[in-house]
Amino acid sequence: MDSVDRIEVSDTLRQEYRKLLLQALSFSIKFFKRHNLHYVACGGTVLGAIRHKGLIPWDDDIDLYMPRNDYEKLLRLNDELNSEGYEVISHYNDGYYLPFAKIVNKNTTIWERKELPFVFGVFVDVFPLDFFDDTVAEITSIQNKGYALFSKYVSTLYKYSFGDLITSLFNLSKSELINIFESFFVSAFRKRRLKAFNDFLEIYKNGTGDKCVCITQWAGKVFKREWFEDTIEVPFEGMDIVIPSDYDDYLKLLYGDYMTLPPIENRVSQHFLYYVNLKERIKIEDIRSLK
Repeated sequence: MDSVDRIEVSDTLRQEYRKLLLQALSFSIKFFKRHNLHYVACGGTVLGAIRHKGLIPWDDDIDLYMPRNDYEKLLRLNDELNSEGYEVISHYNDGYYLPFAKIVNKNTTIWERKELPFVFGVFVDVFPLDFFDDTVAEITSIQNKGYALFSKYVSTLYKYSFGDLITSLFNLSKSELINIFESFFVSAFRKRRLKAFNDFLEIYKNGTGDKCVCITQWAGKVFKREWFEDTIEVPFEGMDIVIPSDYDDYLKLLYGDYMTLPPIENRVSQHFLYYVNLKERIKIEDIRSLK
């Protein structure tokens, strides 16, 4: 069930957000270099770098891949990040509902969806990259299972009020009704479902092979390992970022004719935004008092 309280974002707010987003990216790249952490831009960030020489004009996030070993090292560096005004959050943070990490500006506030009460700030997404020697069909099956396991966990994080339930009851899909049911009655399964997902990840963490994917992202899009090991740096909004050297094949796999702009009606952000404050971090309970 999508939040009906998505806010309208002004041009001024959008510009300030993008400024902070690029600051977060610049900080992240410097932090990675300091700790010898390997990253490669992915998805829309690579597309933006090639097609727009920077952020896609209607996009509002940065996507990076990081090999699993470096990704887990990053998670262990949170104390140092905290001392520099940032933090790293992941599915190990109680209440966080995504299967990948974010490097987050601690002095800003974002609450994406009313039904998922978890606050972070302006962020850079960091996806763990795992390696496989299986067939594409087998890897896709692994991705689908990983996504399904994490979705079962997330279903225990939803928080619906009784009013939300009543007003939305007749407009919900079967899966959304299950989410609501679990948010009311099955929260006791949360730890067990998170453990099931983590146990699943353990099976593939130390994989080898010439193919790679993020287990919970872009199911069916299986990449060549060499794309993320043979890299180049390209200009991006006044800095340089690392992308696959064979970005053409990578982008064609993801987007097809990637240099053609989408229809105007599709040039919009895909993210939810229930509450935003770009000046300070505000707690959930204080945001509720403002609403």
